[in-house]
Amino acid sequence: MKPKNPNITISELGEQNTFVSGNKNWRIEWADYKGKRFEKGVTVKWFDTEARGKEQKEYIGKIEWLIIIDDGSVQVATDMPLGRLDVDQIVHKAKKK
Repeated sequence: MKPKNPNITISELGEQNTFVSGNKNWRIEWADYKGKRFEKGVTVKWFDTEARGKEQKEYIGKIEWLIIIDDGSVQVATDMPLGRLDVDQIVHKAKKK
């Protein structure tokens, strides 16, 4: 299984599951994108780009797990109340040194 975004590389495939929709997905340990490693415990942020003006909101949370879906989408689940997010739509928040 290869990510549909050629700029994302992933770990080896782990446990396979099937969504109610019938799509297969596999757990992965990490995904690298734009020089950053996304893995369990990493803090990320996501911007609600559909909100208008001052309503635009930034969400910050930690990655709980990662998957790749049979359509090539690489997604993460976080402790934010947003469901799964695509790796290429979130921002890695590096720890300050």
